[in-house]
Amino acid sequence: MNLKRSLMLTLIIAVAGAWTACASLAGDCSNQIRREIPSANGKMKAVVFQRDCGATVGFNSQVSVLPSGSKLPHDGGNVFVADGGQGNEPSGPFVAVSWTNDSELLVTYDKQARVFHNESSVGNIRVRYEILGP
Repeated sequence: MNLKRSLMLTLIIAVAGAWTACASLAGDCSNQIRREIPSANGKMKAVVFQRDCGATVGFNSQVSVLPSGSKLPHDGGNVFVADGGQGNEPSGPFVAVSWTNDSELLVTYDKQARVFHNESSVGNIRVRYEILGP
């Protein structure tokens, strides 16, 4: 085998191994639903959950907005994702959600939370945020 062919084969094996490792890590995540809050008209729901991806990810709180008949996907929150920052609670930071009307969701969270993701809207649903604390 010539040197070029040997290097190409090594590269292919390395890429395949890295892809397999990443796929395996992503597959180790699980979502634990804490609350599901339906909108007043019952068409949508807000789901508050914790996503556990093993020892490399701290305790977190996440929120997704979904059609009421659908199940929570095996993904992170499509509205809000935060961990506890300095005060890392075993269940993640405090997060509460409430529907102000059928097209607006209010997400309230602790000021100690370290926010990674906060969408202003998901589909036709507007999202407002309120931070708790002095």
